[in-house]
Amino acid sequence: MRLICGLSLALVVLPVVSFPVYAKADSVVLGVTESQVPTTFGPGKGIGDAVLVDTTTTIDRFGFDLSQAGGGNVNYFIYDETTSSLLLGPQTVAVSSAPKQFEYATGFSETLEAGDVYYFGVYGNGITSINLDPTAFVGDGLSIATSVPTSINFQGTTPGTAISGTLNVDGLPTNYASLRVFSNDPVGATTTPEPSSLVLMGTGILAAAGALRKRLMA
Repeated sequence: MRLICGLSLALVVLPVVSFPVYAKADSVVLGVTESQVPTTFGPGKGIGDAVLVDTTTTIDRFGFDLSQAGGGNVNYFIYDETTSSLLLGPQTVAVSSAPKQFEYATGFSETLEAGDVYYFGVYGNGITSINLDPTAFVGDGLSIATSVPTSINFQGTTPGTAISGTLNVDGLPTNYASLRVFSNDPVGATTTPEPSSLVLMGTGILAAAGALRKRLMA
């Protein structure tokens, strides 16, 4: 009888302490890569790529294909063209002196609103070499903006003049820096019963256990 009572209590309590389980998916929502032309920017100067948000997206990482003479830190930022204000940054990112490679700003979570345009930018503390003229593009919720200059010279985080460029043989702007943007939203949440459902389920199990106990005692 004690065994049955203990079992019924466990069946009632265990569902109540259950929690949803999430799987994380780190996915590229914008990739403009395989750039061929390194372009040099002086200390405090850099570039911003114009990105159009097709679908509201929360991002947590982005990076450029670059290097800096002597290594050290560069500064990443996101400039909101729609509100003419900074959304993120500047955030320091350590880079190598050679070879050029993708270096990422991490440790943040920002939501980009559908229909808005943002400049993803970088400027160095030294002489920075950034790959331009991309040959490959992939977008999932984000794309290259064409309603504004596709890239702008930045003095720190202050936008300057548009960088001239044309479309290359791949149909991509030659003045666009290689850029990758990632999203890491929770996906695949398991279905978790509401508390009221758990109570009803527990009550039913307890009643069934009580009926079984009566039969065994008869």
